[in-house]
Amino acid sequence: MDHKERYHHLQCEFPHLRKSVQNAGRNKEMWFKKKESLKEKIKILSLELQDLQSQQQNDSSSLKELKQQRDQYNSEVKKLISHIKEVKDEKERLHNRFQGKVSPDQVLQKITFLEKKVEMEVDFKKEQKLMEEIKKLKRQYDEGSDLQSLVEKERILQQHIRESRKKADTFHHKVLDINNQSGPAVFIKKVKTLVSLKKEQEEAFRLFIEQKNSFLSLQTQLKAIQKELAPLSLAFKEKPRASLRAEQKKSLVEQSQRVEEKIRLGKKLTTEDLLAFQGAAHVES
Repeated sequence: MDHKERYHHLQCEFPHLRKSVQNAGRNKEMWFKKKESLKEKIKILSLELQDLQSQQQNDSSSLKELKQQRDQYNSEVKKLISHIKEVKDEKERLHNRFQGKVSPDQVLQKITFLEKKVEMEVDFKKEQKLMEEIKKLKRQYDEGSDLQSLVEKERILQQHIRESRKKADTFHHKVLDINNQSGPAVFIKKVKTLVSLKKEQEEAFRLFIEQKNSFLSLQTQLKAIQKELAPLSLAFKEKPRASLRAEQKKSLVEQSQRVEEKIRLGKKLTTEDLLAFQGAAHVES
């Protein structure tokens, strides 16, 4: 390759290489910023983990107390449920015995009526009979009263169960709130995020170094071309205009002859061929 060909070759190569240097420079800066951004995120997350550890120590005693209160009310609910089951069984037993009979109020009215009748009765046998009936009614009334008492007791126990469950749920939600804010699951999640960010940072740093080395290498090549182009450019610029024009004309004529040969052989012409042919015609004119 002579000096002229070398000169044209370097002129063509120079803009492409300069563009590659610019791209490598932009990529280098992009990965540097990415690395620094990840570094800041890692720093913030590390501080959050330190705060979380301190918070967990403070929450430990609160959690213990809340769990004790929750468990206390849950235990109370279990006892109340066991008690209410006994009441329900007894109520069912009395209900079955009292089924089909009149209400306690009606029984009491009848007892009052018979007691007045006894006071007026003069016949001893009839009085004895009335007394037996009163005794029977009183037993029936007692059973009815016991049933009503059990119904009321069941209602009160149900209310206590609802209240105890509500309190147990309140303490349980407080435990959940603390765990959701600073519990082991939150800590583990943040640790996993930290590990992931560190891997990303390592990859960003690797790519930054890779692009930096590429940038420096391309920059060195670009400077070498600039250094080689300087004397060649000066040499060709100092040539007389007539000499340069003669060389250009000779080159265009040669290109025109190649195009004419293609036309003669019936080969397909390219855009460059047409431009060369037009240039040669312009020079000849």
